[in-house]
Amino acid sequence: MSAKRENMGGNSIQGEVFFQDHKERLSRFDETAWLVRAAGKINLTLSVGPKRSDGYHDFESLMATITLYDDILLRMGPDSINLTCNDPSLPAGSDNLVYRACSLLSSQSDTDADVDIELVKRIPTQAGLGGGSADAAATLLGLNELWKLNWPTEELSKLAAMLGSDVGFFLAGPLAVCTGRGEIVKPLDFVWNFWVVVIKPKIALSTAEVYKHYVRKDNATFARADSLVKLLPKSKPSQIYSYLENDLETPAFRITGELGSLRKNLQKLLNVPVRLSGSGSAMFAIFDDREQAQSALHRIQSSYTELTCWLGKNNVW
Repeated sequence: MSAKRENMGGNSIQGEVFFQDHKERLSRFDETAWLVRAAGKINLTLSVGPKRSDGYHDFESLMATITLYDDILLRMGPDSINLTCNDPSLPAGSDNLVYRACSLLSSQSDTDADVDIELVKRIPTQAGLGGGSADAAATLLGLNELWKLNWPTEELSKLAAMLGSDVGFFLAGPLAVCTGRGEIVKPLDFVWNFWVVVIKPKIALSTAEVYKHYVRKDNATFARADSLVKLLPKSKPSQIYSYLENDLETPAFRITGELGSLRKNLQKLLNVPVRLSGSGSAMFAIFDDREQAQSALHRIQSSYTELTCWLGKNNVW
């Protein structure tokens, strides 16, 4: 097991995690253990509508998974849920979405939750990259295999909606339009290739706090994703830059002006749009090819040694 588990890690140098592109989400170690990859996401568009009667805002986003992964090792355990994580700052109990996903599937399937779970985090938290939701979705998929439940994705999606707004997307990706409060997912039936540089400052943002500072303008445009979806099959990333919009940037930058200033400076440095992903604080820029993305990453690292950056591309699942 130790030799195989070495491959779960990612080496890093100067803030860059070496590029990894995993073609398979699920890998079986043996009859009692599965390894599941959990891919992060970026929001190519994000529109926030009026507040609804349930307290949530109407939401529309074109989301894409990217090649930045957490790993989840699931193994049959002796008793109850035993969750460990390489990030000691994360909770290991019911406050963790991985734990909650395991507990929920266990109760809904009437299966004893005797499982050891090892979570290897690479997707940063409070970054708008969907790491917690991706981990929850991966846990549902992995336990479905480990416990031999054979539940269809449609059934797992019902549990995903109970766990969080973004979780269902990670069952349906790699490219989808999400509406409602995020739980209504319409997968797209084509592949759109791009390269991406993800930039994570030390600043952390709470999604709830960002939404609290959101003020909707009377003439605000909603439902932008469909226009972009029609363009994607025949467009390079550089041809759709004007469509990359995120309604949560203004409230996020209102909370921390430092983040807004950083975004402006990065755009000047790269001469391409830099967008917040989700509610932040991670930002991203997309490119037509690897050479462009790698050049941009090196320019950022030369100018901002305090930032953590990742080179990636669109994920295939």
